[in-house]
Amino acid sequence: GGPGIEPGSVWFQSQMNPSLSSFNPALCPDGDNGMVRLAGCTHRSCKLEVLHEKHWGSVCDDGFGGENARVVCQSLGYSGHRAAALRQLTGGNGRIWLDDVKCKGNEDSITLCKHNGWGAHDCTHQKDVGVCCQRGGRRKERK
Repeated sequence: GGPGIEPGSVWFQSQMNPSLSSFNPALCPDGDNGMVRLAGCTHRSCKLEVLHEKHWGSVCDDGFGGENARVVCQSLGYSGHRAAALRQLTGGNGRIWLDDVKCKGNEDSITLCKHNGWGAHDCTHQKDVGVCCQRGGRRKERK
């Protein structure tokens, strides 16, 4: 194969380990800022998780739209342009931390948006939300 295809290369490793979606252009990019993360990425979306009380948990898709997805992507250093929310992402486990999240768009983190309160939800993991950020063009750090 061409350059980067040999075993041991980042591209090759990303094919063997799909969780390394930052390096696989076929998948939505992952991210983790210590408070919010995108994990378990596919070509459609990554599972959105937030950290609270030292535990990662999912976010319910009730009312979750593009404005919320933009805040997530921007908080992870991606452009908010073409950020997409995928509703009814299934297969989650663990805690469900947030529900009825409503962002205005200027928040620094999804955890600062209006919501029902930590752990207050009427959801199952059948309603975990996923987000796909636009690859490339990471934003510069704010000064």
